[in-house]
Amino acid sequence: MQAKKLLAERSLADDLTVVTIDADTPDETMAALDRVTASCGVLLPQSNAMRGLESASVCLLAMDGAGQPVASAASVGTNHRDNPLAGEAWWGMLATPRRPARRGDSDCAGCNGAAGDAPAARIFGLLYRCSCG
Repeated sequence: MQAKKLLAERSLADDLTVVTIDADTPDETMAALDRVTASCGVLLPQSNAMRGLESASVCLLAMDGAGQPVASAASVGTNHRDNPLAGEAWWGMLATPRRPARRGDSDCAGCNGAAGDAPAARIFGLLYRCSCG
């Protein structure tokens, strides 16, 4: 609940859009996802898993106004949908390239400073503008 509250209080940076990867995602977008993750040493599961065709998953790709990928986050179910443990997931596939022009793109001292260099904090600071600092 706290995460939903936090996201409801913040807005996406003006020039960013978030693409949800699914069965209909074009190959060009998948290639952009590959570029941003590969640049960070993140190896994603096969595209069918990221598209949600093999198991429950979510994969998000942030694109800037020029159509360039700037961050991604993903989680994929570790068990078949019929398995009693189907609700378990592998998460943490976070990628934020080290581009000084975009890193910590937030107006919040809390998100930029206190969070340090943790990948999740970098994605939050990159995607959302807030005033909690």
